[in-house]
Amino acid sequence: MDKNRVSHEYNDNNLYLLFQRLEYYLKRVAEGKNIQQALICIARRLVNIVYGMLKNHTEYREPEQ
Repeated sequence: MDKNRVSHEYNDNNLYLLFQRLEYYLKRVAEGKNIQQALICIARRLVNIVYGMLKNHTEYREPEQ
């Protein structure tokens, strides 16, 4: 496998996750939360995801919509 290809796919995946978190952040701010509260919501959500991955010994999978 081409090393550059893997790196490029990894970067695309990171951008997708970044925009997904940005949408979640904007949603929380629109609900009336201040910046710090919105960031805490994001951090809590990420911690819950990582905890579930460690508990179930799985890799991250995008939630089906």
